[in-house]
Amino acid sequence: MREITAKITRYRSLTRAVQRKEVTRKGGFLPIEANIFDRIFIGIALFIAIHLLWMRFVETYVPLGVATALSLVLIIVIVKWG
Repeated sequence: MREITAKITRYRSLTRAVQRKEVTRKGGFLPIEANIFDRIFIGIALFIAIHLLWMRFVETYVPLGVATALSLVLIIVIVKWG
């Protein structure tokens, strides 16, 4: 009888550990739960937005290549740690 009680207690503690593990999630800095394709899409959308804003407001002072470099760095950061 003690063996059965010990097995039941061990089973309950294991299920509690699994439940706690499911609740805690290692997430990135994005406020949503995103997979790799979501992160790539967000990065490409930001790439386009940065270029449009850059061409409108900054291109007369700084060339577009700088915007491309910044956008690529931002995409890498979002895909890797987002």
